[in-house]
Amino acid sequence: MKKILLSIAAVSFSLGLSAQFYSEDFEGVTVPALPTGWTQVTAATDGGYKTSTDMTSAYFAFPAHTQYVGTNDDDCNCDKANEELISDAIVLSSGSYVMSFEYVLGSYYGETAEVGISVGGTYTQLGIIPPTNGTGSHVWTSASFDISSYAGQTVNIVWIYHDNNDWGSGLMIDDVVISQPAAVDMAMTAITVAPTVAAGATSITGTVTSNSASTITSIDISWNDGSGANSETFAVNMSYGDTYDFTHGTPLNTTGGQTYNLDVTVSAAGDADATNDMLSTSISAVSAVVPRVVVGEEKTGEWCGWCPRGGVALAEMALSNPDDFIGIAVHNGDGMAVSSYDGNIGNYVPGGYPGGGVDRVIDGDPSTFAAMHNARKSHIAPASVVASGTYDANTITADITANFVGSLSGDYRLAAVLLVDSVVGAGQANYYSGGGSGNMVMPNGGSMPNYNFSTGPQTVNPYYHDHVAVALGDDQINGAAGSLPASVSDGDSETHTYTFSKNSSWNMNKVHIVGMLVNGTTGEILNAGKGNVIDVNTVGLNENISSEFNVNSYPNPTNGVSNLIVDLEEAGTIGITVVNILGETVYNFQSEKFSAGNYTTAVDLSNQPNGIYLAYVVVNGNQKSVRINLTK
Repeated sequence: MKKILLSIAAVSFSLGLSAQFYSEDFEGVTVPALPTGWTQVTAATDGGYKTSTDMTSAYFAFPAHTQYVGTNDDDCNCDKANEELISDAIVLSSGSYVMSFEYVLGSYYGETAEVGISVGGTYTQLGIIPPTNGTGSHVWTSASFDISSYAGQTVNIVWIYHDNNDWGSGLMIDDVVISQPAAVDMAMTAITVAPTVAAGATSITGTVTSNSASTITSIDISWNDGSGANSETFAVNMSYGDTYDFTHGTPLNTTGGQTYNLDVTVSAAGDADATNDMLSTSISAVSAVVPRVVVGEEKTGEWCGWCPRGGVALAEMALSNPDDFIGIAVHNGDGMAVSSYDGNIGNYVPGGYPGGGVDRVIDGDPSTFAAMHNARKSHIAPASVVASGTYDANTITADITANFVGSLSGDYRLAAVLLVDSVVGAGQANYYSGGGSGNMVMPNGGSMPNYNFSTGPQTVNPYYHDHVAVALGDDQINGAAGSLPASVSDGDSETHTYTFSKNSSWNMNKVHIVGMLVNGTTGEILNAGKGNVIDVNTVGLNENISSEFNVNSYPNPTNGVSNLIVDLEEAGTIGITVVNILGETVYNFQSEKFSAGNYTTAVDLSNQPNGIYLAYVVVNGNQKSVRINLTK
């Protein structure tokens, strides 16, 4: 335990940096007791707030943070209404003060938290504490508040957790610090330029924060990509804790296929701390803008009576956005659950059931999939993704290909999900039964067209589930490590192959492969593609291998036109038929007599949808085939 209570006279203000006035990091406190002088108000049967080194639970996971104090509603599932944690008394002298702390807060069924100050028993709220899992997994997050108005008084810091009289997660607190800020201290806190951009003029945007005791009226912001600094002065009016979102007046002019390393710096006259002035980022410009496909993951389960609205939302998106949205139903607590998927999806789609998220960066109720998709679809992708598969009696083989139009460096991966439609489970719970909770009707599509849950029974049986995730490639939610090289460049094409065990109960016409380009560190999905699976025995049907000719195609993948090259070792007749994954003919070339040599035929697929096409070439009665990946 470290506790510092200093008079103003004893504080050193070397170089004007912030000086620590009070600190509590909960180290050295005997678990599970609270620090000396700290108290609480709780009616919880588990004793409320306690000190711990590990207070995680099944549905409330977060990183280790040495020793901290917290309350866990997930474990207790008891009454934690307006549960208060109260610090010891802190005597503030004159001057400016900032109170900060680290915290974790869940966001299940309406749980909330706030922090305030009590003076002589009178409580005043400082602010609401936002959940720490809104854009992915739970993380320890910093919060700070200007408490200068309480100078000269004796105060208690108060945290209040409220579980909304329902099942919540909880609140964790650590590293409580009261500091006296420097007169001037500006910090660059975010660069908001997307990591992948279209070639051309790119605006440099970001956020700066004032850690200053005085009011700041002017700042300079500059950026440098190695070719020289570009500076601009901004008129501001910033007190401690204020943020300012800027757009620099000088854009970065980018060329497709190039990567730019950018330093962005804020400065102000008399700035006491140069260590927080600059942030750096890498920006990759694409040589072409490829179609953006958004992945929506729905948390569901047959036990969950509100989850039919997630199924309705995915069915609606499949009809309204068939080309740029891929829906995946991730099951929990039923016979369709995949443990590696179910056990990790909460890191990216937090909260209860039903739940939904897109590309693992935006989450919300599944009924808002359309809005989440619209917020994400404009993001530039560094590659297009093509997914294709074949199957035999026992195995499904999936090829995931990324065709890069920009550069990437780091831990990026190609991931695969196996989906099956029309899966019959044990029966879907339905809390919309009777109509008291409003209408909930399936659209005219999918395996349950026009089904009305409002008029259905409390358990719908049989129920046909669509978009069901039945397996992950290598059992990894983010794909296999090493499935992409550490560095890729514009024009590169990379393929990774996954194999899955085939279930004899599946209708193979309803099995699909989803391929995803994933940030292996954050889980963010950068682009995706979806394809069907083909019986491997039909790929080379009636194919008599002959050394008389060879077949190849380029470019492959293609964005429209693929050139078929037929190398004849001797004279013969050539016939070409190209079929889609359903076996439908999309191109036909009548047999003609040719002498020995190389012949090239342009196959125009620009009016066809993205996917896998098979080109069958027949020479003198012998047949060979080649696959063409179409991605526009």
